Amino acid sequence: MKRLNITREVINKLLPYVEGRVLDLGAGSAKYKDILLKKATDYVACDVQYNKNINVICDVANLVFPAESFDTVISTQVLEHVKNPFVVVSEIKKVLKPGGCAIITVPFMIPYHPDPHDNFRFSKEGLETLVKSQNFEVVESGIYGGIFMVFSAMIQFSWFNPYKHKSGRVMAFIEKIAKSLDKIFVTKTIYANSFIVAKKK
Repeated sequence: MKRLNITREVINKLLPYVEGRVLDLGAGSAKYKDILLKKATDYVACDVQYNKNINVICDVANLVFPAESFDTVISTQVLEHVKNPFVVVSEIKKVLKPGGCAIITVPFMIPYHPDPHDNFRFSKEGLETLVKSQNFEVVESGIYGGIFMVFSAMIQFSWFNPYKHKSGRVMAFIEKIAKSLDKIFVTKTIYANSFIVAKKK
């Protein structure tokens, strides 16, 4: 199976699970909107902070949307920043229609990156436990970003913090090397991120 390295690749892989009205939870710059609109009939970007890409401002732990109002909820690299991920997953379940899917990605071995806080890390099994606690069915789960992508992230967050400035060509070059090395030196114990597709019963 092809090694997945970055979140954009994961979203592309999981696109068959996206349908109908889609909530992008903690969307930030809504950088995956172009991918999601390939399948979504309606796209809503939600975040706690305003920017030009956000449709609705609200706390991800206290969603303002009516119950069962979305067919798909996507949350990428958000749960590490919240105070209580169990509450957030409960809110995701509340706004999903029965049979709808939540697609969640989270960091496992990524450096400290407050936005404004950085509270948690999740292994694949930890993410599965989290969604099962809210009675979701696990449809698919996995890991992405190998040991060299972990090293790449350490360099990025140490010297090219993406929250403060663009990393540009230097990080692009480092990531390219890391991706190539991860194809050669494969490990399932050291990885950057976890992902899951969870279905509301």
